[in-house]
Amino acid sequence: MAYCEPIVVLYGQSKSISTINLRLPVSFVLATDEIILEDLINSDAQSSDTCLQRYFIILLESINDNVLEHLQTNHRVQVIYSREILTCTSDRSKLHRIINKQMQQFTLDLTADIVHFLTSEGEKQAKLERLDLVKIYYRQARLLKEWAMSFIKAEPCHILLIPLNCNQENLNSAQEELQNICKNLGYTSVIIRTLDDYISATDEEKPCLLPYSQILLNNEDPKYIGELIRKLSPLRLYLYGNNESISSQWSDLMISCETHVMEDEDSWCAFIENEQIDDGIKWNFGFLFGGKWQIKRLSPINLTELQKNLRFQSALRRAFKTFTYRQSEITAKIFEWYDKCIHEGVLHVQPQLSRQQQEKSNEYKNSTTSDLSQYIVKRPSGFNYRQKTESKGISFIWLDEIVKSSNNILDKIIEPFQWCFFDNIFKCISHIENQLRQQNEIFLVTSGTLGCELFSTAYVLLTAIRFVYIYCSQVSLQEKWTNYRSQIRGVFNDPSMLEEKIKQDFQHIYQSSLFMNTTIESYITSTTDNETLISAPIIVYNQEHAHTFMAHQRTIDTLLCLPHTTGARVIMITELCRIFNDNETILEQVNKFALTYNSNNAIQWYTRDSFLFRLINKILRSSDAEMMFKLRYFLTDLYEQLDNVYKQTQIYNTSTIEKLYRGQLISKIELEYLKQIQGHIISIKTFFSTTTSLQIALTFANSSVNDNDFIPIVFCIETNPYIQHKRPYANISKFSIYQDEDEILFSMGSLFRIQSIEEFDGMNNTPIIYLQMIDQKEIDLIHFS
Repeated sequence: MAYCEPIVVLYGQSKSISTINLRLPVSFVLATDEIILEDLINSDAQSSDTCLQRYFIILLESINDNVLEHLQTNHRVQVIYSREILTCTSDRSKLHRIINKQMQQFTLDLTADIVHFLTSEGEKQAKLERLDLVKIYYRQARLLKEWAMSFIKAEPCHILLIPLNCNQENLNSAQEELQNICKNLGYTSVIIRTLDDYISATDEEKPCLLPYSQILLNNEDPKYIGELIRKLSPLRLYLYGNNESISSQWSDLMISCETHVMEDEDSWCAFIENEQIDDGIKWNFGFLFGGKWQIKRLSPINLTELQKNLRFQSALRRAFKTFTYRQSEITAKIFEWYDKCIHEGVLHVQPQLSRQQQEKSNEYKNSTTSDLSQYIVKRPSGFNYRQKTESKGISFIWLDEIVKSSNNILDKIIEPFQWCFFDNIFKCISHIENQLRQQNEIFLVTSGTLGCELFSTAYVLLTAIRFVYIYCSQVSLQEKWTNYRSQIRGVFNDPSMLEEKIKQDFQHIYQSSLFMNTTIESYITSTTDNETLISAPIIVYNQEHAHTFMAHQRTIDTLLCLPHTTGARVIMITELCRIFNDNETILEQVNKFALTYNSNNAIQWYTRDSFLFRLINKILRSSDAEMMFKLRYFLTDLYEQLDNVYKQTQIYNTSTIEKLYRGQLISKIELEYLKQIQGHIISIKTFFSTTTSLQIALTFANSSVNDNDFIPIVFCIETNPYIQHKRPYANISKFSIYQDEDEILFSMGSLFRIQSIEEFDGMNNTPIIYLQMIDQKEIDLIHFS
């Protein structure tokens, strides 16, 4: 039999057809009466055509039992859908029922049925070695699945409001108040849902917020569904009330699976109260309801105070940024779950399951673990930001289902480091993410099969690794896909050749790393910034040092006015060669910089962890005007490119005041000095890196340091789009390897006012230094008045 596209037949009068809104995966024909319907099916069944015609019939009106029986016994009719429960006594294995309000679900069922048929036929043709037919079946199945996923998606939200022991009136009031709070923060398009929006199975009027929602609710473990909902809802607010019980089992399930309160901005939950809570309930809440919960900190936040919460603001911004990603992740996960259940025989392609099938599904669920990362790999935003950042180093990873240890030669080659072995691809990816977050150089050895899967699953992540080695028995089988991966240093089946290649690469990178960490750092820290008591790269405006402050601003303006000539470029390269004339490794980098640098990639060069970044920051911190002049070619390029990015983003950007964050360590003496100059204007000496993520800022602030005199602090910077005269700043994430850090770079000379310094209890008493952007003209008015 040859392949032929399936045909959908709609049976009913034009009036009944016009009352439905269907999106079908294939073309359809109309049959307005029973005679036309029977003729259509029977004439094809008797034809000598070798094509395999397959029909999917939708009955929008009642039909005669005899006609229905003929349809059911026709081998070319795959499935029959009906709006009504029909009374035909014949075999009803092909008969399914659709509900008027569940047309989207019907489309999913129909698509899945066709995809399942095409896949099965493709497997049959593969056994017969009819490769051309196999390609046709599989391609059509893939296209149909992609079509369904393109418009039937999981519906995420920014905030999920979950009632605990509260009534409906309190819930509605809290949702309205939350909407106003978000609007005041500049998020007018925020999506706030309640838990009932996802799990209500009684109201057929409600749209399906999860693909295959009815099948999920009828056949999947509730904890798994709760996990999906948490993934779709990065901010979850549990609402206190005065009732003496939690009436919703789903609410109880959701809170029982939470582990942390207000810690992870990608999965942020908190308790809130929107009405006066009786003391008897408020102070005994944990005893009354939370005995088995993992969370022990149950203190609620008054809803009116939520607007001032920095963690809430950061998590809300993150919720907007990850919205599309979360939607794609969970949509793909549910489709993969459904396909796997069909393949394993746990589910059949039909809307409802019998009790026996449900029991079989439960047995299957108990024998397997539900892991959201099974099919979708997180971007680096999924890292555990609470981990302290370690010093940059080298990491050696081995991914293989069989190999669990290396030989002595390989162990000696990488001393003093050790191999870290994995046989699970997703645990390995998590480890790689963590190593990249710590800015470690990675050496990865993997088998051919797992290596191919790793690159196809997490290609973007693998682009950040420079040293990948494929170690397998059959080299020829891996050459086709490895030829297109520049990170792969080779495919080996001889251990001695693998050892030699790793030895060469390791000796080169290890020596370079040691040299970078000693020579450059010693140069960068060879002089002390004597202009200010604080290590933060700022100049403070006051009457005693007003001339120094203004001179720094004028120096920057002068540099920007100087001609951008070839001569300036020659002076820059000559100076770099002079500085690093006794360091061959860095001179190689300088030569590469001289050959490849152009004015359009200044930000890329600045964001690299290289000699240029360290040197530029050292010069700007020390306000070395002579060196700034010699390197003006790059400094002006960086400033101008940042200004261009800023102007481009302003075209699409809404006029919203933003809060940005920067975490770092400063000494206790420096903090006391900052407290004394609250209200003063400061100028940033360097190009100043910030992030929209409070959690990332905290990671940098909590970098390990063996000195009790240093403490972590966080700058909270408030921008103002209405200020006309300001230095440029822009999001440069697209120029960085770690795009999830959402880095905002301010240009040198940016002006801020120190508003206040507060201890934030929610962050282990980490001091928060609030800075407010000011107009450049304001300092001129103060200075010349």
